[in-house]
Amino acid sequence: MLKEIRSVTCFLEFKGEILILLRSNRVRSYKGIWGGVSGRVENQLTPIEQAKLEVKEETGLLDEDIISITEGKVAMLDDYEIKIIKAVYPFLFKIKDPDKIKIDWEHTQCKWIKPSEIEQYLTMPQLKETLMRVI
Repeated sequence: MLKEIRSVTCFLEFKGEILILLRSNRVRSYKGIWGGVSGRVENQLTPIEQAKLEVKEETGLLDEDIISITEGKVAMLDDYEIKIIKAVYPFLFKIKDPDKIKIDWEHTQCKWIKPSEIEQYLTMPQLKETLMRVI
């Protein structure tokens, strides 16, 4: 039986490009795979609160570094690799200054790409479809 969870996937956008991050070997799942800023929604938080918290933790960006936030339609994802069903809440954060980004231990690299280039990378399941929900 698959466990059900809620998660957020956040994309940062600057001048038409999005940030993707390479997951480190220190995370529990999808090591060495490209993704957005993501995390499980904790019970006491709303998805937007969790999204802001994940962006702060994983990139160091604060509310004042963000121009706008777009929330996309929730997607259901059957993730058999880690035996879960996820309700994924997608967000797009338009940011002021990409030079302020400081990635944390969850990632080893980050790259700015055009949204159309996402297929060129080995990504987390349905990352492209999740991105399409917010752009």
